[in-house]
Amino acid sequence: MCAEYREHEHGPGLDLGRTGLKHIIERLRVAFPDLTATIVDVIGSGQKMCFRVRYEGTNQGEMLGIPPTGRRVTWESVDIVTFDDDGSLVEHWGVLDRLGVLEQLGAVHF
Repeated sequence: MCAEYREHEHGPGLDLGRTGLKHIIERLRVAFPDLTATIVDVIGSGQKMCFRVRYEGTNQGEMLGIPPTGRRVTWESVDIVTFDDDGSLVEHWGVLDRLGVLEQLGAVHF
């Protein structure tokens, strides 16, 4: 990952950078030690690509302030990434179903 990497995981106007990306991954690994990610779709050309990714894991650590539930959780994200001329990842935007995750964890009910 190059020094100019920008992470936009939490919406426009909040640039988390490489440190932010590392923090997101660390939190996910604590919350879901058995987390798997499966790429479902890939669309792209040149230096920009879009992925639809399915995640699955068992909640064994704190997630979004919620204590471990032991529940199996599944969610999807849509991620857009940009690469530089050398093929290094330089930018990421991600949208995921946070409300669905909270519902599966039992934090919200509909």
